[in-house]
Amino acid sequence: MGLLQCPNAFLVFWLIPLVQAYTVFETNCSAPATLSNYVSSPNTRGTLDILWSSLFTIFACTWTLQHPNVPAQRDDSRSGQSKHVKWMSAQWRSAQWSTAKWGLKSLYKSTLRMLCTILAPELIMTTAWFDWVAAHNNCRDMQRFAENDGVAWTLTHSYFANMGGFVIRGKPTKEQKHHDPYHLNGDLIYQLRDAEHIEKLPTITEEEIKDKSKGDIFVKLIALGQIIWSTIQIIARAVRRLPVSPLEVAVVAFAISAVFIYGLYWNKPQRVGVTQTIQLKNNNMQNERAKLERVTVDEGPLLQGRATLAESAISMEEGAITEEGAMVNEGLILEDGRIPTKVYDLLKNGSEKVLKVLFEGLLSLLGIEIETETLPGAPISLDSAREAGAWETAGVVGVGAAVFGGIHVVAWNFAFPSTVELILWRCASIYTAAAPLCPMLLDYIYNELGFHICIGEGFIGAFYLFSASFYVIARLFILVEMFRTLCFLPPGSYISTWTTNMPHLA
Repeated sequence: MGLLQCPNAFLVFWLIPLVQAYTVFETNCSAPATLSNYVSSPNTRGTLDILWSSLFTIFACTWTLQHPNVPAQRDDSRSGQSKHVKWMSAQWRSAQWSTAKWGLKSLYKSTLRMLCTILAPELIMTTAWFDWVAAHNNCRDMQRFAENDGVAWTLTHSYFANMGGFVIRGKPTKEQKHHDPYHLNGDLIYQLRDAEHIEKLPTITEEEIKDKSKGDIFVKLIALGQIIWSTIQIIARAVRRLPVSPLEVAVVAFAISAVFIYGLYWNKPQRVGVTQTIQLKNNNMQNERAKLERVTVDEGPLLQGRATLAESAISMEEGAITEEGAMVNEGLILEDGRIPTKVYDLLKNGSEKVLKVLFEGLLSLLGIEIETETLPGAPISLDSAREAGAWETAGVVGVGAAVFGGIHVVAWNFAFPSTVELILWRCASIYTAAAPLCPMLLDYIYNELGFHICIGEGFIGAFYLFSASFYVIARLFILVEMFRTLCFLPPGSYISTWTTNMPHLA
């Protein structure tokens, strides 16, 4: 009777390696028999030592480096409206539940970003790279207005602007459908200032922006210290020719990606939750001043005091105070609360997004058209608005994947539970390193060398879909296998090095 006719025998055959993983070795280190001034760390390490130190480093590489854009603002318009005591308890419970939901939503999004970084760190590296390029370009362009306006504009300002940190407020209508508040980016602020829809750049200092940031330099240094420690201890093991687990190789790959992203995001505010409102120039202010002058002349000096108060009110209106408490001198929006038509037309024509260009191009080759338009002025997603071509985007993604996937090739001759898993690891490592670059080569052959006559778009789209699907499968296999191999490490893997005496978290 064959294995196919005996499902139980088939399962037992494949589960034998898993059964062997439950063999336990109890470590027994002797304690000093007499009083000692210093006791060195044990010269061995356990499975959990490897696991916890690796998990904490991966956590440091994927959680602490997150620099999300400014989220949607909370609607607290109903808070404090109740005047009856019997409603106050219900209002308080509603406010507490709203705060809890907001916190859970933020935690959920952070967890998704962490999982995205674990599954595809090259995508996060790509967005970080284009964020850095966009911020530097915007900072350079803004210096023209900053000097004229007497306002400081730094790289931190450009990052904050591209995060959607600056908003304008206007009443949406049937003709003007947009998010309220309307989130701007650095390019839109530049265009508003260039068209003189705002009189000057936002008057907020770099220190005020950093005060909004939830980032802590001490936490970043701890995370970087853990990343450096993990890298050093793996190098020390390699120098002593001690076995290194595939999990530790993956940690090095995450560490290199994290250091690269940390460097790009060093000047970007982290986890900012509140926007800064800037206001458009009020074209009606001159008419109000003319009315005030006529009142003063016609009614004589008796109303001089009232006119002075009215003029003060207009001056305060010109220099309105935002909800964050910063003085701005851009005046108010139109009297009916709408955004002027010229301003709205300028704002809604934003730039394309990096990853959006890449994925829409892939879907279009498959003949799939999707509606990806979002409401103008909505909070800026992780894929921030910026100019980028498909080739440039694919190139950065390809380089990031080649670096991250190529590091896993280091485990070419490591000990694996079976020869099949060793071969699969080799194939998955090579594929994840080379796969993102293959579509670029095919696109070059298709468009530049004139092979589009014999190769149809349907074939190109099917190839891209096939490559992307196998890329996800290969990455998932590496993630599962690097933890599974912890149960099948050779004895030399449990010998520790001098790096155990260095400060670290495990």
